[in-house]
Parts: sequence; C-alpha cells; structure tokens
Amino acid sequence: MAFPAPFDAVPADLGYRDRMTKIDWTSLSPHRPVDLNVSLYEPRLEKGGAEIARWITAGRRSVLVVGPVGVGKSTELAQAARRLQDQAVACLVRLDRHSNVRSLTGEAVLLHLAGQLVDLGVRVLGLDLPSDLIRALRDRGILDRSFKVEAVPYQLQGSAEVIVRYAIDSIRRSARQDKVVFLVDGLEKAPEEVASNCLSALSHIATLASVVAVAPWHVAYGPGAAEAISGSEQLVSIPAVDTAGLQGRELLYRMAERRLPEGVSFESIEAVVSGAAVWSGGIPRTLFQLIADAGMYAEFQSKKLPDMADLALAVKDHKDSMIRLLLPGDIEAMGRARKTMGVELELSRKIRLLSHGVLLEQPRSGGTVLEVHPLLYEVVS
Repeated sequence: MAFPAPFDAVPADLGYRDRMTKIDWTSLSPHRPVDLNVSLYEPRLEKGGAEIARWITAGRRSVLVVGPVGVGKSTELAQAARRLQDQAVACLVRLDRHSNVRSLTGEAVLLHLAGQLVDLGVRVLGLDLPSDLIRALRDRGILDRSFKVEAVPYQLQGSAEVIVRYAIDSIRRSARQDKVVFLVDGLEKAPEEVASNCLSALSHIATLASVVAVAPWHVAYGPGAAEAISGSEQLVSIPAVDTAGLQGRELLYRMAERRLPEGVSFESIEAVVSGAAVWSGGIPRTLFQLIADAGMYAEFQSKKLPDMADLALAVKDHKDSMIRLLLPGDIEAMGRARKTMGVELELSRKIRLLSHGVLLEQPRSGGTVLEVHPLLYEVVS
C-alpha cells in the first residue's frame, strides 16, 4: 500500500518554503486602537485628542465624545490622556476590556473608575495609597491579588460613589495634583438605558474630577440630548476624514503607512492604499481592513502584493456586509437625507445609520451635512 508523502516532503514549488517570509497582513489590526503608542498615531487635522484635551484644560468639567464605528474614538481618547498627563492625573478607563458593557450598572462603572485610578497610582505613578482602599477594591474583585496590602483593622464601608471619591481624594493628596481626569471608553457599545444610567452615575463625581466619556449617538441626538449635553458642558463629534479634499486623503495615506506590515512600503501598494482611502469613506478602521483583506486575497493567489483587482474583491465583501445592515426604508430615507442636515430623517433611523457609519457627517461651508458611505453610492441613487 502506498502512503502519501509526509508534509516535509511536499515539493518546493507549492510555496510552502516561502511561508517564513510571507507578509503578515493581520498586523494592520484594524480593530486595535493606537492607545498611547505615539509611533502609530497620526494627528488629525481637527476634532481629535488635541481638541478634547484643550476643552479639559480650558476648564470644562465633562466632555462627551461621539462618532461612527471605527472612526478612531478610542485612539483619540488615548491621545487626549497622553496630552493631559503633564497637567493632571489622567486615567484612561476601557470599560469594554474589563466588563460586559451590555449589563453594566452605575455602581459597577464607579468601582471600575476607582480600580483603574488606584492601578495607575500604584503601578505607574508609584504612589503609596491607603491599604483600606486597596483592600476594598480587591474584595470587590476590581483589583487582583497582585496588589499586596497590610492587614487593616476595619473594612471600608460605603457605596461605589463613596469608594471612588475616596480614591480621588487619596490620589490628589499622594500625587500632589489637584486635577484628576477620567477618560472613559466603551459606553457607546452599551444599550441606551444602560449607557444613560452609567453617564448619570459619572455625573455624580463631576465636582471632584473631570470626565471625558465616549457616548452612544442617542446622547447627541435623542430626546434627552439637550439635557445630556448641557450637563456634560461639551460635545465633541469626531467625523469621518473628509476624503473630498487632498488633505484628508493624505491624512489617511499617512495613517496607513504607519501600520503597513513589515516588508511592505507605501510606494509598492500606493494605488491600493489610494483606492482603499476613497472606498473607506474616511473611516480609518475600514481603510485598514480593506488593505488587509486585499493583501489576503493576493496571498490566496500566491501574489506577494495586492493589486487593484484584489482591492475590488475586498470592496465587494465590505459592500455586501454594509448592505446587510440596512432595514426596509433605509435606502429611500438615505436618498432623501443625502447632502442635507438630516433634520427630517426619522430619529431612530438616523441614530442607527450614523452609529454604523452608513450615513456620515461631513463638515461643509454651510454647516454639517449627511453623506452616504461610498460603499453604498451605487445602492442609494
């Protein structure tokens, strides 16, 4: 009986020996925020981390940040934290990395804020914080057992609000810094009622610390928008990069160039990056994903680098995915709302289409108008 050749005996012309040098297109990591990695960050022309930091520096106690999925809200929040580090204790809190945001409560949010603040104080700033505070957060499962504390004669009692206020006071004393800023990410993924309750809880500490929070679209456009924005003092909407102008396209080129896999130069796939920038609608995550998918299509066909045919296949995949987001009546409604302020658009539909990036806000000389994502130009005539 003849047995097939072992794996190591596969002929070289099948390409297996080239796997050690293949391009890792997954390194583009479309869903990964830049966080505090400055080498990967390309500053926006406007409406980014610099503006958020300026509002806090100017004295705003709270700032709400909104924008479509993938536009870079988490990245800009991290950059705002970096900019504020020299003048405040800036604590970046990624709620979606520590909990299920769909079932969050106001109490849980405040405990997470206290935990992240203590973690920052001990691990990064090297502060000596009260043992009863650390013990209380450990006992509630917010801090892990790596935080060593001496036995305390009594247990810290009280609500989450009491604990987070104690944490803020302790940090301010130990760091000798009056200004504490929480930059809270993840609430935009929570259901409307959950997000509203959590934002309400955050408002309870506004007298002790400034709060920057990424929020769902309903906060900006829903029935309670006026109250929410008035209470938060400032709303920063991060729009898609405007690809209609050369500056916007060049910004996207630089963003892509910073993330290209090792062994791939911008010049070698310039046409693909340029095409992906236009099709992305100015959404960085979509830009990175289109380039990565085109690269994988090229690899599937044993080509080292993608070409425009590979990009066309990636565009078709993304177009199909976006079409699946549509509900009855969406196409007609988007056609009517295109290049208008969208005031006449049904509120729930407007919020849903904006949050998914199907409709995009674009600043124009006459004000902000709605535009259909380029992937749906052919669908919405």
